[in-house]
Amino acid sequence: MKKFLLTGLMLAVPLSVFFNQAEPASAAPLTPHYSFVNQWQERLYQEMQMFQNMFSHTSSQLPMPQQMQQQLQDQLNQILSQMNQYQNQQQQQWIDQNIARRSGLRKLPRQSGNGRAQQNVNSGLKLAAGDNGVSQKTLQSAAQILQNISLPTLQTELGAKPSSGTEVALFSSQRSYGQALLQAGVPQNQISAIITNTGGITIGNTIWIPLYNLKNQSDLANVLTHELTHIIFNQQGIGDSLPTWINEGTAWTIGLNGEAQVSQSAVQQETARENQAVSRVAQAGKLLPLNAGEDDILSAGYNVEWVDYLAVQQLIKTYGADEYKAFLADIPQNGVEASFQQHFGQSVEEFEQSFSL
Repeated sequence: MKKFLLTGLMLAVPLSVFFNQAEPASAAPLTPHYSFVNQWQERLYQEMQMFQNMFSHTSSQLPMPQQMQQQLQDQLNQILSQMNQYQNQQQQQWIDQNIARRSGLRKLPRQSGNGRAQQNVNSGLKLAAGDNGVSQKTLQSAAQILQNISLPTLQTELGAKPSSGTEVALFSSQRSYGQALLQAGVPQNQISAIITNTGGITIGNTIWIPLYNLKNQSDLANVLTHELTHIIFNQQGIGDSLPTWINEGTAWTIGLNGEAQVSQSAVQQETARENQAVSRVAQAGKLLPLNAGEDDILSAGYNVEWVDYLAVQQLIKTYGADEYKAFLADIPQNGVEASFQQHFGQSVEEFEQSFSL
């Protein structure tokens, strides 16, 4: 009985103790601490599921009133439901392009020249602070990642770099990011979802990145490289014509390649975690097709873009990285369909229909 009494005390603790979303005062959250927290949350979720299973099998034998058993079962169900919702939110942090389109964003106001810190990077790329919580030191650190990791990786993977006029703005808090989104024209009732569920937004030649949603420097390398992939596609005039799974799957591939140069172990852990999550969805028969619509993608409850990544990886493993690079290079001149057929010997639709995990 003592174990169950202790558990009852634990269940009375608000979930905010476990999932503290307190707003940071500056860009300081880029620390390895968050990697440990995420692993701890996953472990707690798994153990709570094990406890619920055990309780379901033994509740009829417990020396406690039926009403108390039901109350404890209801509390367990509520906690697991909220944990699952929290995990789903974390898995959807990368659905950037779809969230931007749904919110009606067509342009992101430039943050450079507003008196805050800024940093010039080669290739005509400029880093800017979106609020006063982003210091010059933070911008310098991001600039080093861009120069040493993101730009070389993009050159290798795409044979291109962002053109002049590209701006990356960093935000340190939900408050400042939300205010900027409101000024950009995002409806008030959509602000909360965006500031919580995105790792970055790219529109045209501009990227906005909320630092508070990133765990560490390897995460920043991933997001910067990922979002600059979208920039290059936009500047090539193919960003809107690419199927979502090719656009996001390619950005994930290149972003992870950038992250691996900071922490290979972080990529390995992320890959294992995402594969496991997607596998559970597939086993439940709830995996969306590659050509799923925007409404389905945004309400999927899992990281749809990871499936996009797996689809791109299948093409790369089957035909080779050089062939995939050539496919992308030919799109501006030949179009997606013709280039796909030429390099992979099948139509986009045929691949979408045949793809499976």
